[in-house]
Amino acid sequence: ILFLDKSRAKWLPFYYIWFFKRTKNNGRFPEAYAVLLKQLQLSGLKRQKGQTLREYALMVDQHYSTDEMTRLTVQYELYLYGPEAKTSGWGEMMELWEYLIKRTIA
Repeated sequence: ILFLDKSRAKWLPFYYIWFFKRTKNNGRFPEAYAVLLKQLQLSGLKRQKGQTLREYALMVDQHYSTDEMTRLTVQYELYLYGPEAKTSGWGEMMELWEYLIKRTIA
């Protein structure tokens, strides 16, 4: 059991990918975003106290030399604050989310 606990940082992202790929529900996007934030923390990219999500996204993007986290964060903010965004597809963001989740394993 100790082995599973110590190695969960390696296998848990695969479980999350499997879980969120099964669902096509847009309502899962905030949950998936929260999971990504947690995985990024576990991989060593700690969000500083008082740091906005956009600032954190830029830090993550700089670390991974990408722009996926910023794109996801913009969609997350639109999902929370823009009623028209609730109808946009989670499938569009799934690919970006999956890419970042896999990066936390490496």
